[in-house]
Formats: sequence, structure tokens, C-alpha cells
Amino acid sequence: MAVIERLRTKEGMTVNELISFEQLTRIQYLVANGFQLLADEKLNGDEWHKLRLYAKEKIDVIAARALANLRSKVTSEIESTT
Repeated sequence: MAVIERLRTKEGMTVNELISFEQLTRIQYLVANGFQLLADEKLNGDEWHKLRLYAKEKIDVIAARALANLRSKVTSEIESTT
């Protein structure tokens, strides 16, 4: 049953795992970019609103990039140990 469930879902995650991953990815995106804007002294209400709106509307893109980066890192680590 677990294998069948994994095959039916995006990226091999259950629906709950995907929701959790997307939420964590959104938080990471907002924190990283928010602090960068703050460090560059460019953070204001309008910029923060744009950042939040993008994170809400494009979470699929953000999550896909994060997943690709994670897979690349894991693949590199595996290849370096073999």
C-alpha cells in the first residue's frame, strides 16, 4: 500500500508530505530573501508584500527548485563517497 501511495503522488511524496515540504520551502524562501532585502537596506512594505505574494502564487516553482537542489546535493554526496 505504501509503495502504491508513493507512486501515485508527486515526487514520491504523500499529499501531507508535499504540503509540509511546500510550507517549509515557502518559509525558507521568505526568510532567506527577506533577510537579504534587509541586509541590502531594500526591505519595505511594498517589497515584502511582493515577496509574500510571489511565495504564495509560485510555491510550486519554489518547491521544485528546492527539491532539485536537494536531489543534486544528495547525488553529489553519494558520488563523492563511491
